[in-house]
Amino acid sequence: MVASKIAVETTNGVVILSGFSKSEAISQGAIATVRSIEGVKTVKSAMAVVKF
Repeated sequence: MVASKIAVETTNGVVILSGFSKSEAISQGAIATVRSIEGVKTVKSAMAVVKF
């Protein structure tokens, strides 16, 4: 069983996360991790939480 499948796209410091995760906590963790990376200006999320 897949817990999460998150795709990452970057352009000029803007990061877009898309895909799905098993919980909101996983989604928020991914966003927080990306925000902590030097050079990232903006994080946009198009992730969905899917209950299995």
